[in-house]
Amino acid sequence: NGNSCTFFVNTFGVPAPTDGGNHDVWGIVAAYKPSNGDQVFQVLPISFDTVPKREPPVDVVSIEELYELNRGKWGHFTTPLTTIYQNGSYLYVKDNEDTYGLVYGTVADTFANGDYINDAIASWTLYGDNKQMTPNGQSFTKAGHGDPIAPELLPIEEIMTDMVHRYLAVENVTITAEEAEFTYMMTDETGTLKLFDKNF
Repeated sequence: NGNSCTFFVNTFGVPAPTDGGNHDVWGIVAAYKPSNGDQVFQVLPISFDTVPKREPPVDVVSIEELYELNRGKWGHFTTPLTTIYQNGSYLYVKDNEDTYGLVYGTVADTFANGDYINDAIASWTLYGDNKQMTPNGQSFTKAGHGDPIAPELLPIEEIMTDMVHRYLAVENVTITAEEAEFTYMMTDETGTLKLFDKNF
């Protein structure tokens, strides 16, 4: 009917048709707000032309084991996840094998550091080059509270790009504002690192 909308290919491992013809699309509506514009909506396709099958989740014992499944396939954690920090749709967790991860999406409860979750169900996707979990939100419920997770204390020079989602702390830093919005730099005696914080 002349209306259009953007869809973001391969979020769930489904390639787009390339024949230029008409297709039926099953997908999830997502919102994205670029830093320099208004919020836009897009569809994340989970199937083209075939009704998607609802497969039971596969049992997994760790975040890494979930990531070994095909992208978009559901995994059921048979061991607890411990929460570290929650900010809206961002929930940072750690598993029993000391692997950190980000759960991005709507979950059933509000969590604090040390809360644990039993029987969580999630799939995974990519954000840039980094894997993150997509929750089956109703399965992410607080099952109890254990010992809070302490951050790993590191100097800035030891923080590397492969530490995405790790819970770290740096001590005795100087923080200076940059011209760019929300951009600050923190410096200790070993180096300098960008600090991004909308609340400053």
